[in-house]
Amino acid sequence: MTGGDPDEDLDCGKWNILYPNYINSKKTIPMGRRIGVGKAVPDPHPAEMAEICEFLKIPHHLEMDKAYPRDWFMNKGRIRVMLKTPEGNFTHPEIQSKRALMEKMGELIPKLKSRVSGVPRQAPVPGAPGTSSGAVASASSAAAPVSKAAKKEAKREEKKAQKKKGKYAADRPRRSRARAGASAPQGGVRARRVSRRSPRPPAGAPSLLRGALAPTGG
Repeated sequence: MTGGDPDEDLDCGKWNILYPNYINSKKTIPMGRRIGVGKAVPDPHPAEMAEICEFLKIPHHLEMDKAYPRDWFMNKGRIRVMLKTPEGNFTHPEIQSKRALMEKMGELIPKLKSRVSGVPRQAPVPGAPGTSSGAVASASSAAAPVSKAAKKEAKREEKKAQKKKGKYAADRPRRSRARAGASAPQGGVRARRVSRRSPRPPAGAPSLLRGALAPTGG
């Protein structure tokens, strides 16, 4: 199974997660890059990463409704990959770690036909990075096109993300009113400042201090 739609018998929640920031040469290490600049690629798209997994016959799952926590506003999407089967066998004989796969993506993504021909990618559209055949330019005869299941899964994830975004925008005024109501003083009663000073004696009352300090006769 190599498509973007995982088998029902497999739990893709335990697969390895790869974000585009991991292999983006324009990102620094604090911004999420995990391989050297020389082995990374500028502005990779999750669909391109999934395309390389399709080419390498590595089971993967595209998730366009997820985002990298350090860069969640700018870069949407990630992929899950299964590097090892439940039986303990590697899904690719030469790629046995996340780092090896990331470096392979950095090597092959620049060779995609969309990159070589200079056709601009439509980043907001998942599953369609701008290539017509989904093949690597240096090995176009051996590359497999993006499966229909991967495109359907990408569209489904995109609709889910849009629905979640619309629900959040609709709930914002309600949450704002709830916070405003919680911060307002209840019943309009203001807490009065209690003075800790001792009450002043009446004007005509004798002063104990003055009586104690009065000079004694004789």
